[in-house]
Amino acid sequence: MESKATVANTQLIERLIGQAQSVISAAELPLFQKFLRAYFDTASPDALTQRSAEELLEVAHAHWQFAATRKPKQAKVRVISPAADGASGNAGAGSTSTLAKVQSVVEDMPFLVDSLSMAVRETGSSVDWSVHPVVPLQRDSTGAIVDVGGAQAAPESLIHLECEAFADAEAATQLQAKLNKLFADLRGVVSDFDAMKARIRSFAESLQRPPPGADAGEFAEAREFLLWLAEDHFSFLGYAETDTVTDADGRSRFVTRDEASLGLARGGGTYSDPDQLIAPREEVDKYSESTRLVVVTKANHRSTIHHPEFIDVISVKRFSADGTVLGTCRFIGLFSADAYIERPRRIPLIRRKAEYVMQRARLREDSHSGKNLREILHQLPRDELFQSSEEELYETCMGIRALRDRHQLRLFMRRDRYGRFYSCMLYLPRERYSRELRDRVGNELMAVCGGVGLDRNTDFLRQSLARIHYIVRTPAGTRIAATPAEVEARLKAVTRSWRDQLRDALSQGSAAARAGAGPLLDGFPLSYQEHADAAEAAADMELLVQLSAETPLLLRLVIDDGSQQLRATDLKLYAWRQPLPLSDVLPALENFGFRVIWQEPTEVANRAGEPLWIQRFEVELAGAEDLDREQARRDFESAFLKTWNGECENDGLNRLVLLAGLNSRQVVCLRTLTKYLIQTGLPYSQDYMERLLSEHAAIARLLVRHFETRHDPAFEGDREDAETEIAQALDSALDTVATLDGDRVLRAYAAVVRASLRSNYYQRTADAQPKSYVSLKLDPQQVPELPAPLPMYEVFVYSPEVEGIHLRGGKVARGGLRWSDRRQDFRTEVLGLMKAQMVKNAIIVPVGAKGGFVVKRGDPGNRELWLKAG
Repeated sequence: MESKATVANTQLIERLIGQAQSVISAAELPLFQKFLRAYFDTASPDALTQRSAEELLEVAHAHWQFAATRKPKQAKVRVISPAADGASGNAGAGSTSTLAKVQSVVEDMPFLVDSLSMAVRETGSSVDWSVHPVVPLQRDSTGAIVDVGGAQAAPESLIHLECEAFADAEAATQLQAKLNKLFADLRGVVSDFDAMKARIRSFAESLQRPPPGADAGEFAEAREFLLWLAEDHFSFLGYAETDTVTDADGRSRFVTRDEASLGLARGGGTYSDPDQLIAPREEVDKYSESTRLVVVTKANHRSTIHHPEFIDVISVKRFSADGTVLGTCRFIGLFSADAYIERPRRIPLIRRKAEYVMQRARLREDSHSGKNLREILHQLPRDELFQSSEEELYETCMGIRALRDRHQLRLFMRRDRYGRFYSCMLYLPRERYSRELRDRVGNELMAVCGGVGLDRNTDFLRQSLARIHYIVRTPAGTRIAATPAEVEARLKAVTRSWRDQLRDALSQGSAAARAGAGPLLDGFPLSYQEHADAAEAAADMELLVQLSAETPLLLRLVIDDGSQQLRATDLKLYAWRQPLPLSDVLPALENFGFRVIWQEPTEVANRAGEPLWIQRFEVELAGAEDLDREQARRDFESAFLKTWNGECENDGLNRLVLLAGLNSRQVVCLRTLTKYLIQTGLPYSQDYMERLLSEHAAIARLLVRHFETRHDPAFEGDREDAETEIAQALDSALDTVATLDGDRVLRAYAAVVRASLRSNYYQRTADAQPKSYVSLKLDPQQVPELPAPLPMYEVFVYSPEVEGIHLRGGKVARGGLRWSDRRQDFRTEVLGLMKAQMVKNAIIVPVGAKGGFVVKRGDPGNRELWLKAG
C-alpha cells in the first residue's frame, strides 16, 4: 500500500501534468509530460510543499528548456541572479523571488549534489531549496532529447538549487567558473575511479614480496591496509607516482611521473602537483629519507568534492627487487565514514599500533585496566591513530588513562611530520567545558604556535570528560620553542574557572571580603561572568559583603584615567534585597551632572537565597580638569548616599561635587546661601541659580572658601589677611561673568557670605557628625537685595526637613515664632509680622521681632505632624 506522502506526490504530479499545456506547445506536450513525471517522481514531499504548483511547473519547464540539447560528456551549468531571473522569466520561485538559482545538466555521477552545494556555500550563500532528479533521457546525434525513458536512455542528473542572492554579479560569474571546473574534476575522478582501485590492489599485491632485509610484518600490514582501503573505506580522488632522484649534493628528492597520474592528479587537474598538496617540496622530500613504508597525512587543502574536509593523502614507498627505494605511490581522497567508527583492532596499520600500545602497557586484555585502555584507543580521533607514531600513541594513551586519577585539564600535543600543523587534544572535566573556555584555549594555541588557521571539534566522552581537538595550522616547517608541558601550563592559566579566578582576586583584597565571600562565590549569574573579569567581581564583592539591613545601599564610581578631564564611565549601585527604582535613581544621577546611557541590573544570591543587586550604569560626565580624581570619587559616593538617605537634598547643586570638587557638606553651605537668597526676593528661580553655580564652578569654590575662612574655628593664621586675599580673587572672578543676571546673582552670593556674622556650620553632634541643620546670623545692612525695612539682625536656619528665619529689629526686641506654609517667601510673611509687632509693642520695647519656619517634608495639611516636627 502506498503511503500518504506517495499518494500526495502522485496527485500533485498529475495536477502539474494537466497544467503543462498552458506553458508548452501541443507538439512538445507529450514528451514534456513524461519528463515532468520523472522530474518530480523522487522528490521529497516536504520539498514539493515548499513551493506552489505554479512555481514547481516553472522550475521543471525552465530545466526542460535548459536540458533540451547536450552533447556527450558535456556539463551544462548556469547561475541566475534574481534580477536576471525576473527579467527573463527563467525558472525559480517566480519572478518576484529574491533567490538566486543554480541549474545543471550532466550525466549521472556520484557526489554531484554534495559537491555543488559545497561550492554554493563557499560563496557565503546558503541553500534555501533544491530538487535533484536523475532522469533517463534519450538523445539524437545532435544532443536533442527525443524520448524520456526507454532501453536507449542514459541517466542524467538535473540539479535545480535556490540560494541566497550573491553579493554582486562577479560572485555569480566566479561560481559558474568554479562549477565548470568542479564538473570537469568530478568527471575525471569518476572515469579513473576503477583504474585507481585497480592500481591500489595491484600495488598491494606487489607488497607480498618484501625486499631483502625488510620487515615482513610491516609489508604484510601495509598490504592489508591497501586492500582494506579498496573495500569502500576510501573515496579515491586522485593517484600519483613519484621517482626518487639524488641531487649533486647527495640529497634525495621526489619527481612526479605525470604519465602515471589519475583523477585529480592528472595534468590540468586540481592536484596535478601532488607534492604541493601536502607541503612545500623541501618538506615532502624529507619523506624520502624516512624508514616508514606507509605514511598517512592530511593535505593542505579541503576537498571540493563530496565533503568539505581536508583531503587524506596515503603515501607508500615503491621498491626495486633489491630493496632500492624507487619512489612513492600516493593515493589522494577521503576516508569513508566507516573508517571513523570502526574499532582500531579491525583497521590494518592502526591495529599494529594499538597492539604495540597494549603490549608495552603490560595490561591483561580481559582486565578492567586493559578494557579501559582499549576503549581509550577506540575513542581517539582516527586521524590521530593514522598519523601518530607508535611512541606518540603510547604516550598519549597512558596520559589519557591517568586522567582517571587527576580530574583536571590535560593537553596532548603532536607536531605534524611536515610541520604544517599542530594537533592539540585538550581533555578536561565535562562540567568545566564552556564555549568561552573553548574559544579562549583556541586563541591561546594560535598565539603559542603562530597559527594561521584553526579547526576544532568537541566530543563528550563516557568518563565524564570533554575533549576538544584543535588543529592549529602553521606555516610549513614551523617548530615552536615551548614544550607541551609549558603550553599546558599556559592553558591552565588562561582556563582557570571564573570562580577560581575570583578566589585568587579576593586573596589580594581585604580580610572582610575574604571572610564574607563564601556564600556569594556561586551567586553570580552567567550573564555577569561573561562581561566581568575576576578583578571587577572582587571589587564588587568588597561592597556586596557589607550590605545589610542597616547598610542597604553602597556604590562605586569608576573614573576614566585615560581622559585629561574628569570623566565618569561606570557607576555601580549595590542594593540590599531589591534594586533601586529607576524613577528615583535617574533624577538623582542627573542632579549630580551625569548623563545616563544605559543600565544593567544583576541579581546575586547568597547560599541562603537572599538577593543582592548590582545596578551598573554607563554614565557620561564632562568635569573639571584640575580635580583630584580619587578625592572626587570619594566625595561623590558619600554625597550620593547622603542624598539617597535624605541627609542632603536632591537638587541641581549636587553637580558641584564633581564640577567644583566640593564635598557634600560644602554643597550644604551653598545650598543654605541659595535657600536664603530665594527668601530675599531675588527674582530668579533656584534652578537658574544652580545652573549659574555649575557654569562658574571656580566661583562656587571661592564662595565656599570665603565662608570657611570667616567661620572655621580651627583656622590658623591671619584670618583677616586670608579673607582679603580670597575676597580679591572672588571679585576678580566675578568681573569675568558675561551676563548681567549672572553677575547679579553671583554677587548676591558673595554679599551674603560677607554679611554672615556667625554660624553653627562647624558644630558636631554627639557622634561627631555635622549637624543636619545650618544656622546663619546675618547683618542685613550688607545684603543689597533685601526689601525695607531692614532688621538689625536676622538668623536663617536651613535643613532638609525645615527652613526658618528670625528677624530682630534691635538688640532688645520682643516677638514670637510661628509656622508658615509659604515655602518660597516665608521671609516676606515674617517681615510683615515683624513690622506689626514693632507697632504693637512700641510702648513696651523700642522694636519688635518675629520668626517663622516651614516644614518641607510630610503632608502639608497634617498640622499635627508639623507641630510634632517643630
